[in-house]
Amino acid sequence: MKLRLLKKKDKVYYYLKKIKLCPYGYTQVILSPPIFKGHPMPNIFWLVCPYLLKQVSYLEEKGYIKKFEEKLKNDPLFLENYILAHEEEKRIRKKLIDLYFKEEFNNLKEKEKKVLIESGIGGIKSYFGVKCLHLHLASFLGGIKNPIGLEVFLSLKQTYCSDINCSNFSL
Repeated sequence: MKLRLLKKKDKVYYYLKKIKLCPYGYTQVILSPPIFKGHPMPNIFWLVCPYLLKQVSYLEEKGYIKKFEEKLKNDPLFLENYILAHEEEKRIRKKLIDLYFKEEFNNLKEKEKKVLIESGIGGIKSYFGVKCLHLHLASFLGGIKNPIGLEVFLSLKQTYCSDINCSNFSL
C-alpha cells in the first residue's frame, strides 16, 4: 500500500487511505501506517478536519474525558462495547502490519512490537482510560463501533464546517 502525503494548515500527515470525507469532499479521517520511519504509531485513525478538531477540543475542555471515564467505571455494557472497539482496532492494526509492514515490524524493538500488538485504540493501555476524544471520534468515523466515538459524534452540533474551511488547505 502506497504512503501518501496530506497537508492541512501547518500540519503534514502521511497516510495510507482517506477514510472519511465531509460533504464538500475534504478529508476528515485518514488511515495511518502503524509504523512510520522505524517508529511504532499505534493510532491508525487520525482526525484531520480542522473543524472537527476544534469542536472536539471544546468537548474536552468541558470535561467530557472525565465523563466517559466515569461511564466506563459505572456502565458494564458501555465498557464491554469499548473493549470490543479496542479489540477491533487492534485486529485492523495487526492486519495492516501483516500485509504491508512485516519487515518494518520485525526491525522494531520488542517493547515497540508489544505497543503495536497489545495496546488498544490510539495506543491506550488501560481500557478504563480515554486519552483523548479526537482519537475516539476518528476511530468511530473510521468504521470502528467505538461507543465513546459515537457519543462524541452525537454531541457535536454539526459534523462539518459551514464555510468550506478546508478549501484553504492543500489536499
